[in-house]
Amino acid sequence: MSEVYDTPAPGCYQDGACHSQDEMDRFVIELARSYGWQNTEEPEEEWLSELADDAIEYLNGLEARPNHYWAFENGDFGLWEGEGT
Repeated sequence: MSEVYDTPAPGCYQDGACHSQDEMDRFVIELARSYGWQNTEEPEEEWLSELADDAIEYLNGLEARPNHYWAFENGDFGLWEGEGT
């Protein structure tokens, strides 16, 4: 069962100083799945970052607030406020 995408709080959701990039990519994929992303393929290591990019694109498609976006910023993953990258 999926969570309802309401208005998640902006901020850091995964600290890059505490997690490897692969761990962070897997977190992003699972977060998108929790909000209804239908991709169920289990990524191979060499495609993990591409799948995470697709998951971020999905999350950004759900975000309706202006100037809010999901992204990796300075090594951290989160929902950020501003103009984006």
